[in-house]
Amino acid sequence: MAELESEGGFPQFAALSCCLLIDSSFRSRREVIKDIKATALFEEIIEAQSLPDAFERLKGRSFDACFLGPSLQIEATASFLERAKEVSKANDCAFVLIYRAAVETTAFVQESPAHSVVVGDATKRAFSEATIRAVLLACENSPWPGVRLDQDGSLLVKEGDIWRKVSSEPPRPVRSTPASLPSGVGQELLASLEVMDEEDSTSNELLRLLRKVLESPLPVDDGTDEARFARYVFAAVEEWKEEAKNLGAKDAGRNLRRKLQGYAPTSE
Repeated sequence: MAELESEGGFPQFAALSCCLLIDSSFRSRREVIKDIKATALFEEIIEAQSLPDAFERLKGRSFDACFLGPSLQIEATASFLERAKEVSKANDCAFVLIYRAAVETTAFVQESPAHSVVVGDATKRAFSEATIRAVLLACENSPWPGVRLDQDGSLLVKEGDIWRKVSSEPPRPVRSTPASLPSGVGQELLASLEVMDEEDSTSNELLRLLRKVLESPLPVDDGTDEARFARYVFAAVEEWKEEAKNLGAKDAGRNLRRKLQGYAPTSE
């Protein structure tokens, strides 16, 4: 249970078991370790000096969270995150990307595969909030009784019969509010793809990618026009097939994910 601190009214959360920190710089790892320890959210911090090392650790042990340090190349972290979520022994491992350089925050965090992104020199509270939010997004059930995310992604703590908002900074957009795919659209799409040639590596790659995309939060709700959305999805798939020939499956897949997660009724 989260207990309120006397100063600032921010909860003290019960510590989880273990987290993994990936960073190739010794100095950077020391700085991030201080930030993680200050949150008091983990009993143990395991260090990995490279992405290949991290892959092996994630496959061999369950981690509550995985932090990607600021010394890693941002391009490498995107592909790592996509693969890491597939190989991780813990299905509910929360991935937190730490990026010190100044960036256009909204676009950056929307495109990141991480559950949460820490941008710039974050305060202790902001770092804690980003970590907690990532854990709540990664876990189907909250590991902390009486703690959940609001629809806008803000942290809520239950006090008696009342849920109180404790977030001090704007929540991460887009991924903070999971939405379900309109009934039938995802199943129809996957069913049509499953009849493709099993020996066709491009088809198999597309099927794998779409399974992952359609399991992710998408900006749709019960009021979405299913026929319109289905046409949009199938059109995006056709574009993916062409882009895969020229750009490769990886870049084409990233574009497809952005298109589906950026859907709007006027997108057609």
